[in-house]
Amino acid sequence: MLGAHYLNDFKASDVAGYRNQRLRTVSAASVLKEVGILRHTLNLAATESDTPLPSGNLVQQITLPRTAPARKRRLQRGEAQRLLENTHGTPLGGAINLALETKMWRSELLSIRKNAIDLNQSTVSRKSTRNGEDRVVSLSSTARGVLKQLIDKQAASHVVPIHRGLIAYTP
Repeated sequence: MLGAHYLNDFKASDVAGYRNQRLRTVSAASVLKEVGILRHTLNLAATESDTPLPSGNLVQQITLPRTAPARKRRLQRGEAQRLLENTHGTPLGGAINLALETKMWRSELLSIRKNAIDLNQSTVSRKSTRNGEDRVVSLSSTARGVLKQLIDKQAASHVVPIHRGLIAYTP
């Protein structure tokens, strides 16, 4: 039974109705994730537990919402230099410089802890990244210098200070 429906009674229109209802309250990306879980669950039921799906995987029979295209904005010539000049000597400037040098995401920068940095090996170890896997980020000589400065200024375990207004803080 799935919700108020037995699998034998489940129709593509039920999935489409769910999709439409959810699109009124959440983003298309959220609906895609939710419907993806349902698609995967139905696939597992059919393949691993020999549960017959009389009409096949119904999620594959509906039109899925389109998401907005990924942003393709890149820094234009001179923008990085202006950013660094206008934030020089501030924690934000260090965070920007580190982001430019390592290509780390904002969430990764904010979660760097002192014990994850190996300046001798020029690396930062990242645990549980967005894809759930650990990774090691190589550091350029500039990134090493920035990290040294940030470490010296921070008494806390986080290297990039976390506070409202530093890096697009969202409560």
